[in-house]
Amino acid sequence: MDQNEVLRALDALKAAWRGDDAALTAAVECDGVALPVLLAAYGDEVLRALFVTRAGVRAGMSAAELAAVQEAMELDVAVRMGVLLAQTLRAWAELEGGDPVMVSREISRALLSAMVSVTQSPSREDVEPMLEHLRAEAVAGRWSDEPATDAEGAGLWEEARTVATRLVAEQPGWLGQEVSWEDRAVGSLVALALCVLTGREGRAVEEVATAGWAGVLSGEPEQVRGAVERALRAAVSADAGWVSPVSAEWAWLMGPVPGGGESVFEACVARARRVGALRLGAERGALDAGRRVTLTAGQWAGHRGSVVAPWWNTGASGVVVDEVPSAYEVALDGFENPVLLPVSELAEGHADSSGGQFVPGQG
Repeated sequence: MDQNEVLRALDALKAAWRGDDAALTAAVECDGVALPVLLAAYGDEVLRALFVTRAGVRAGMSAAELAAVQEAMELDVAVRMGVLLAQTLRAWAELEGGDPVMVSREISRALLSAMVSVTQSPSREDVEPMLEHLRAEAVAGRWSDEPATDAEGAGLWEEARTVATRLVAEQPGWLGQEVSWEDRAVGSLVALALCVLTGREGRAVEEVATAGWAGVLSGEPEQVRGAVERALRAAVSADAGWVSPVSAEWAWLMGPVPGGGESVFEACVARARRVGALRLGAERGALDAGRRVTLTAGQWAGHRGSVVAPWWNTGASGVVVDEVPSAYEVALDGFENPVLLPVSELAEGHADSSGGQFVPGQG
């Protein structure tokens, strides 16, 4: 979300609180993201920030202190209910066919009630001062009521998010804006990988090589988690300004998906890996997503399918060192889940039915 979107969301919240349907309608009619979707996304951001402030997260905390606070937040019923509320509001906002003014009004009222409830002494008198404070923070260049952070460090996280959004937007199936919790999670994981490399190499975000951040995401889920948590501990030790916003996002990623079950991280880390794999593949001439292939050897010989993403090996440093992928994820025709296949077992194109001759580039 950019500054204008935050200000538009705050104007809508104020209009809903005052019962000003004319102002709320004007906010609905503005160009850009649909207002219900914008309000739900802003609500998610601001509730997380308020819970982080309430938990006492701050720059300069030790790794042990940060871990203790994160554990306490994961067990806090209020935090868990806030996460569920945010997920519910997002789902409601994305439903089609509703009156956008009515939906925006009800989402605003639910969000305002939750925001005030997080404060020390919830009261109706707190609402407008809170909205004015959040507006002043947005005008000053900060999105929400986050703990104080070093301006340069906080800027690094926002830069990483911006770069990650652009990288994800290049991939097939992206709709141009974060309209689901999956899209947000994938963007956050790419941004976290960029931060890991920025901290490790001392480079600017834009200077981080694709082979580096894609390598961070190429490991098994536990390896990716370990890389991020080591970077967070190092950032805490260095008193980096991006610790607070990143810690809040990491806590959300570790939380359950809508409906419970696995964590958001577990549900989306494979998709984030594919973003890096496809980006690196574009740089190194690998087959792109959707390219048709025929299996020429192994147990799937004779089957056809479409490339999902290349698979890259990483060196001891976690950086992709090979110039060509070792395998590809392929969605075989007639099968639901992609299969990981060695490069030696597939070829681009299809087999000629008349004599089994391979014809590259077709199919």
